[in-house]
Amino acid sequence: MKAIIVDDEKRALNLMASMLSVIEDVELEAEFQSPYEALDYIKTHGEGVDILFLDVEMPGMDGIFMAGELLRLPCPPKIVFVTGYEKYAYAAWEAEAVDYLLKPYRQADVRHAVERCKSFSRAGTAHRIEVKCFPAFELFVDGSPVKFPNKKAKELLAYLIHNKGNWVETGNIVYNIFGEQDEEQGKKYYNVVSYRLRRTLAEEGVSGLMEVEYGKCRVRTECFICDYYRYLDGREELFDGDYMQQYSWAEPTVATLVSRKEKVNKVRY
Repeated sequence: MKAIIVDDEKRALNLMASMLSVIEDVELEAEFQSPYEALDYIKTHGEGVDILFLDVEMPGMDGIFMAGELLRLPCPPKIVFVTGYEKYAYAAWEAEAVDYLLKPYRQADVRHAVERCKSFSRAGTAHRIEVKCFPAFELFVDGSPVKFPNKKAKELLAYLIHNKGNWVETGNIVYNIFGEQDEEQGKKYYNVVSYRLRRTLAEEGVSGLMEVEYGKCRVRTECFICDYYRYLDGREELFDGDYMQQYSWAEPTVATLVSRKEKVNKVRY
């Protein structure tokens, strides 16, 4: 795997380069103290770069902003943020970082970050993805159920599926899924859960299923098949009275689906 290091401190560059040099299958492509030079290099020469070790606090352009610019590329490198400040963790997750190294880090931390990057597939949506909403929500990749990191991560994806590919604002998600928290705490919890969900999808090789922009996210409906969507397209036999039965926010939709099916049956018979 080809790696690039960006840090305005020369000593930090040298330390990371030294640690990467003893990790198998890692080739150091370049080192930059200027984020501007690094961004230009990656845009013009960096299509084959796999990992970017990126400092957060740098003069002129911080690492969070640079990561946002890189995410616009067709095939951005996997980003590992390196910083001395815990306060940037949530921003790092929003920027879809694979890992977050807090200074002073150890050789084992760097090796672990590299292994995590290896586990994140570039395959995107090459797998068969199936979503079941009747009677309860489940996600299957190549026929096997996905094991989510926690219940809220699963519920977040279910809520995005429920919204049928439309952009959903963070505030809406916090209100419906994390309503037991105060607003500020709910947003922090959402950031953590969103990061863990995206990490799980990437590890399954289906990172393209979920799309995230600042303050909103959605699912890409063209990436999967879904019994709920098929029902809305006319497959009435798929619905038998229950829809995402784990979640209270889905209850109003159940009534709508039941009413729809009753009307179809009246017309038919």
